Amino acid sequence: HPSTKLDAFIREFDLVNIGAHTKVECNLVCRCFSSWDSDDSLRLRFRRIQVGRKCVIRGLVGIGACVGDFSYIERLAAVPEGAQVPVKMYAKGSPALCHGEYTQPEELDSVSSTPNIILFAAMKLFAILVELYFFSACTHFGQRMLEGRLTARFRYTVLLYWFIILLF
Repeated sequence: HPSTKLDAFIREFDLVNIGAHTKVECNLVCRCFSSWDSDDSLRLRFRRIQVGRKCVIRGLVGIGACVGDFSYIERLAAVPEGAQVPVKMYAKGSPALCHGEYTQPEELDSVSSTPNIILFAAMKLFAILVELYFFSACTHFGQRMLEGRLTARFRYTVLLYWFIILLF
């Protein structure tokens, strides 16, 4: 969801469903290897992870787990494979167990990536404009230098010659 604050890496992003205004601080992994048996070969298994709205995920969420809305997963907690964390629950420990109801924190009120996206887009636009201006100035002075119309009395002629020679 666009309003999710994601401070983690998600490799299988197509298998993860994250609700609105959720804060994720731990990597989410949707794959695991099956155990080695004498007659079975190694297999790679994939399962979906569901995270509800306005959750805080600071611990490990196992493959196939479902975290309900307004839930909190404590740091260093591990939600086991296929487990379900109910709505408005505080989970901690390894394996993660529910330890009471979780009240809505103040930190999630500020989790909105819209201002961050606007700021990032504005910075990218500014960088493109600076690059375009720099490129046009180099092209203009390079063309004038090739045509021999750059005056020798220009204060930065020698510096400009060296810069354009190094640039090309």
